Amino acid sequence: MALDPSVDDDRTAARSTRCPACGAGLRAGAPWCTQCWRDLRAPEPDPAPVAPPVAPPVPAAGPTATAAPSWPCPCGASNDLAHDACATCGAGLFDALRQDDGPALALPVLGEVAGLSKVQIRAAAVVLLVVLLAALLAAPALVGALLT
Repeated sequence: MALDPSVDDDRTAARSTRCPACGAGLRAGAPWCTQCWRDLRAPEPDPAPVAPPVAPPVPAAGPTATAAPSWPCPCGASNDLAHDACATCGAGLFDALRQDDGPALALPVLGEVAGLSKVQIRAAAVVLLVVLLAALLAAPALVGALLT
């Protein structure tokens, strides 16, 4: 079986490019070496130098008092970071993040789960387990009826 010489020439041309850093074979026009990740693109020319911006003169004043870091309270007061609660209204540092968006978990039949008593939660769990057990026991019969 004879090989097509044009295919062999294409393969040789593709392998002829080598990475200058590690010597790995490269495809023609590859932007980087896949072996050592060296960038093979031509370096970009340096942009024209730009004059540095001139800063406005700072007035020579005496020492200034720096404000201590603070956190804003929803009531509008500004509180020192050393305090966990607002000095004006007593709200905690992270109280503004806690928003009551409704019940944590509300089920369609039961409603809000947090408002149920322990007996109601246990009764709901038993009912749920019975329904799931009945579904598992009926599943083979349903599958058999569907296949026939």
